[in-house]
Amino acid sequence: MVALTINGELVEAKEGMTVLEAANSAGIGIPHLCSEPDIKPYGACRVCVVEVTRNGRSSVTTSCDLPVEEGMVIDARSPAALKTRKMMVDLLLSRCPNVRPLKHLAAGLGIKQPSFSTENPAEDCILCGLCVRACDEVAQKDVIGFVDRGQQRKVTTAYDQADPYCASCGKCIKYCPTGAIEHVPGITVKGLGRIWIYLRQAVQVGMLALFLYLIYNTVRGKVLPVPANLFSRFDPLMALVAMIGGKELIANMIPALITIVVTLLIGRVWCGWICPLGTVLHAYGPKFPKLPNWLRSIKYILLIAFVGGALLGVLAFMWFDPITIFVRPLAGTVFPYLLQKSAPIAIPDGLAAQRVAEIPLRPLIHRELLIPLGIVLFLNLFAKRFWCRYLCPLGALIALTSKFALIKRYVDKKICFEWGCCLHSCPMDTIAYKDLSSDPGECIMCMDCIGDCPSGSTKFGRKAKPTWVYSYDPSRRKALVGVAAGVAGAFLLRMDAFKSKYQYLIRPPGAEQNNFLSKCIRCGQCIKICPNNALHLVAKEGGIESHLTPVLIPRTGACDWECNSCGQICPTQAIPKLSLEQKRKQQMGTAVVNTEICIRCLLCIKECPVKGALVQGTIEGLKGKYPIVDATKCIGCGACEFICPIKGEAAIRVEAPPKSA
Repeated sequence: MVALTINGELVEAKEGMTVLEAANSAGIGIPHLCSEPDIKPYGACRVCVVEVTRNGRSSVTTSCDLPVEEGMVIDARSPAALKTRKMMVDLLLSRCPNVRPLKHLAAGLGIKQPSFSTENPAEDCILCGLCVRACDEVAQKDVIGFVDRGQQRKVTTAYDQADPYCASCGKCIKYCPTGAIEHVPGITVKGLGRIWIYLRQAVQVGMLALFLYLIYNTVRGKVLPVPANLFSRFDPLMALVAMIGGKELIANMIPALITIVVTLLIGRVWCGWICPLGTVLHAYGPKFPKLPNWLRSIKYILLIAFVGGALLGVLAFMWFDPITIFVRPLAGTVFPYLLQKSAPIAIPDGLAAQRVAEIPLRPLIHRELLIPLGIVLFLNLFAKRFWCRYLCPLGALIALTSKFALIKRYVDKKICFEWGCCLHSCPMDTIAYKDLSSDPGECIMCMDCIGDCPSGSTKFGRKAKPTWVYSYDPSRRKALVGVAAGVAGAFLLRMDAFKSKYQYLIRPPGAEQNNFLSKCIRCGQCIKICPNNALHLVAKEGGIESHLTPVLIPRTGACDWECNSCGQICPTQAIPKLSLEQKRKQQMGTAVVNTEICIRCLLCIKECPVKGALVQGTIEGLKGKYPIVDATKCIGCGACEFICPIKGEAAIRVEAPPKSA
């Protein structure tokens, strides 16, 4: 054994060991780039320089090829060693300014910018020769080597032609300290987990296709293999807010617990694998925007505001749920447009010979419903998954749950090449440059990093300890801001100054006028399933709080006597799930006759489905027969208003109950 001193510590090393090996065995770190234990030392990068003192003389030399000697004194941190190391790293960084290991070394030495510029900033080969020596000593094939001189010097195969040996060997790959080996002809560096990416993409496409299929086939009487509101029922934000707002347990939303349990087990897979809007947003946009990281905290503030508003019975903030953002334009714009273009005009029986007055026999197209989705898609041009990173309240809820997930992403430092391939693959830009760790709350488990990892060091496994160390994580101050925003928003939304005095705000059958707004999540699925084009999402009528909630507009279509589909599709049961018999007894409003414009055609009596609700009779002071409404029997279905042939406003209108919200 040989005794020597390294950085002031007495170290014993075996004869024949190098100073670098002795330091490593003693747990003393000496920076280096081109040294590997199974390849002969070469001293190419000159980063491992140390100051050696022997027999009273000192010199600066590389430690990777310096044999240990009895009594020698090694100082890797002396001014002379640091000055030389800094100069060597500066030169290497000037050649390869974007290589991650070099930037780490430079930061540790206080180098902020390289001293010299380069014409090829993408260069990542530091000409250490590790791959060449690995091909010679480990693979024993001598296929790759150095060619040219000076700035044109590079590692390649003979005549830059791919060699058949390289396609199946790959033994040089793990020795490259910078990842430049990927550019050598014939050498293919593949991630070991590409199958996970293909699987995730297949699931994403399948879920998006299922989502579109369910929305398209959300029609009355059509039996689907799965519930038409499947995605809404698994949405934990909808479940949480609707139950808090309605102050009751909604059995329809219990499947959302499955999403929470899955998230606690394997993280934020809802966002990365299931969410249809997330699938669309994953397809384009820059991965690494120059945006401050604190923006990620906005989604947590919005989540807290949502919950705060729900505690006060206000669910208007559900405009921003990602499922509702995607459902509404499909249900109210896209599919009605397709149907309007393809379906023939069908004139109801009995009206062919009558005067049809401005009755839209095809679905109305609500183009304004495209605006929220358009904004979300536009923001993605600034950052891939901009909505998911910074704004999505559902993503915030799942992110908080993912902090406690059993399975999390981590990097096995023992086999990691430190190339940083995972940095360039993460669509959420959540992998830290310093140590390649990631925030489990921001990681959407997309597996892009494991698919691009050349060493297989990126793994997913049991990491039960929550990581609550990021600057954008929820704090007490952010929670207070969120609560304040929720309370203030709820107060403003309920102010009468924002409401229009609109007496015809008729809610779907069974919807309770007094608490409908505290249950409705504004998803728009009811308007898609309505067969008669009767339900529509209200715009400004009833105030901002009522925005995008469903109302019955009889002039465009009556509530079908044979239909109870809206209650079946409503995920939160704001429209209750009623049998057909129960639905026929629900009073949505009451018809009122305007005798000044009534032409006494009595078509309304003929079309009224409720026996005795509309009869003909005389009115004092007026001549002739008029329709007479029995308010005790009329349910406000709107068949009378729809059929009225008067041009413009009908002579018989359905008015909502007095306590209309």
